[in-house]
Amino acid sequence: MNTDSETGRPGAGPERTSTPNEEATLSPEQVVVALLRQQESLLSELNWAYEQLERSQEQELVDIKARVTQLERQVSKTGGGRFLPATGAGAGEAPSGLIAVTRKRVEFSIRNPRKALKLAERRLRRPSSAPTLEAGRST
Repeated sequence: MNTDSETGRPGAGPERTSTPNEEATLSPEQVVVALLRQQESLLSELNWAYEQLERSQEQELVDIKARVTQLERQVSKTGGGRFLPATGAGAGEAPSGLIAVTRKRVEFSIRNPRKALKLAERRLRRPSSAPTLEAGRST
């Protein structure tokens, strides 16, 4: 499989250019085969890009979770709050306060990135004097 030396993407071999005379002499089967090869190349490039996006998102989620945990520990050391266990089965009663709200927001954003984006866009568009309830947040 060919790869692009600059980006590492598969299927990025040298492109073949043809003259109008060559295209006119191609049979319909040859045209179909050429189009299928081009489609295959584009699909492999799309798969590569999608895999890169997934890896990037996974790393960002790990970084966000680590940062939230680090901030919770810093707050608990200063006495301004307490360390919160991860929510889920066996977590018991939901803690209150800024840390709990922040954790809920982060977990909601991780579970529902599209909804979180829409809510953030809505928050940015609305006037600051009109508070509204948001999905994924408890008051």
